[in-house]
Amino acid sequence: DPPTYARAGEIGPRLKDLLGRLSIADVDGGTPAAATLFQAVDTLTALPGQTFVILITDGAPNCNEDLLCNANQCIPNIEGLTAGGLDCRTGVNCCEPSKQNPYANLSCVDQDASLRAVQALADAGIKTFVVGMPGSEPYENLLDAMADAGGTARAGKPKYYSVADTAALQESLIAIAASVA
Repeated sequence: DPPTYARAGEIGPRLKDLLGRLSIADVDGGTPAAATLFQAVDTLTALPGQTFVILITDGAPNCNEDLLCNANQCIPNIEGLTAGGLDCRTGVNCCEPSKQNPYANLSCVDQDASLRAVQALADAGIKTFVVGMPGSEPYENLLDAMADAGGTARAGKPKYYSVADTAALQESLIAIAASVA
């Protein structure tokens, strides 16, 4: 949307369309943030004008098939879920690949690669705004670090945009748009 919408505190047609799409999006699956952001660097740097990334997440980045982790960095353990028939609240590492769940490690928090991807964008002159939806609260420190790396950290805590509902998301997106307008 043109910057005039943000300056006036109004919702432009593109933001309205995005909010509509997000309200019907089915959130169930992985968050391959690092792979997605690394893949986007060349495309985004080729765009004319100044470009920004808004990373909206309801959890932690994951889906790195090369990553192994302990229970402290395992999303099902952190969130107290059941995975592959295991109660992840019992101290078992639910991200340890097994015969029953050979891809359990895809649920490891992909912290280092995600921070490198955001830094690669920043190094290319592309700032990344980080927005945490409900479900992302256990990953506040990582989202703060991503906002720092992306050059968009806000003063105080959290440094990323933490939103509790669609109205707060709308407010955050307007604030982000106004900050870049």
